Amino acid sequence: MPIIIHHEGARTQRCTKFGIGIKHNTIMNKDIGIVLIHGAGLGGWIWSETGKHLESDYLTVNFPDREFSAVSKSLSLKDYCDHLSEQISGWNKSRLVLAAHSIGGVPALMLANELGERVSGFIGVSSSIPVKGGSFLSTLPVPKRLLFSAILRIAGTKPPESAITGSLCSDLPESLAKQVAGSFVEESVRLYFDRCNAPIPDVPTLYIKCAGDKEFSDSLQSRMADNLGAREVVSLDSGHMPMLGKPRKLAELMNRFTKSLTLENRTVTM
Repeated sequence: MPIIIHHEGARTQRCTKFGIGIKHNTIMNKDIGIVLIHGAGLGGWIWSETGKHLESDYLTVNFPDREFSAVSKSLSLKDYCDHLSEQISGWNKSRLVLAAHSIGGVPALMLANELGERVSGFIGVSSSIPVKGGSFLSTLPVPKRLLFSAILRIAGTKPPESAITGSLCSDLPESLAKQVAGSFVEESVRLYFDRCNAPIPDVPTLYIKCAGDKEFSDSLQSRMADNLGAREVVSLDSGHMPMLGKPRKLAELMNRFTKSLTLENRTVTM
């Protein structure tokens, strides 16, 4: 099902092959396009409210098989990256900012490496940022890593509804939390276990910590920001899903970052 992005004063396209949304904004940062990458179990639809407040064109992309309740168990981390890359390939933006949420940070690092000089900036939103050669699981503290690894192998990658609504969606209205839980897709376990051999991108970076996050602790988010070598680290009063809970405030932080890139580019080319 395609993602429909509504925005007053903007032109929106839909791509039915992937269910992605492209918004062409009529204001502000026309030089840069933002690629919005979701986390495990979710879809590009989670960015729709945030997108209404962005001042740049943006593209929402999806992990594989969002139309099903579970993806193929054989899919590797590279398969996820390739699927995202194919959605971006036809977008006619020469400068991109990758904005990745949660586990989406892992394939986003691979994308940044693949896209090379086309990437002008990287934003992590309570995202997992392993060091080169690490996996999502490698970013977790050892006790949690061992426990989570066993759970994934035995029970699969889709948490019970109570865990999704109580932790992932801890600060969201009940109706929205149930929507997230009801649309949650079971991912391939390899998304969590496969190693990411991409380096940290050598571009301006922003890490947005979520102060009320019950999924990623404050210390874990700080370590992820360190791994990213974030130029700027900011804290947002939000749970793990600020694009749903605090969409306007999240967009303001992203707008400020992309605007700084535009100003830097103008300074360099003058």
